[in-house]
Amino acid sequence: MEFRHAIYRLYDEEHVSERKIAQMLGLSPSTVHYWITRSGESATTKSGRPRVTDANMDQNLYEASRKDPFLSAVDGLWREGENTNPASD
Repeated sequence: MEFRHAIYRLYDEEHVSERKIAQMLGLSPSTVHYWITRSGESATTKSGRPRVTDANMDQNLYEASRKDPFLSAVDGLWREGENTNPASD
């Protein structure tokens, strides 16, 4: 993955075009474009739907499921006294 650092350096610091970087490194232009667009994203950033539960709710769900493995998540949170409707926060 060393080529990623070269791509970032050439594009950000030396202002080389994506096509020229691809020629210099022997990569396809689409690969260079992909890594340049990914450079602004964090490795921990996830796309998609955001989490509904927090760490405390997850722990309560875990404990409730250990007591009764046939409970649904909503029933488990309700029994533990958690608010199961995120819209009402």
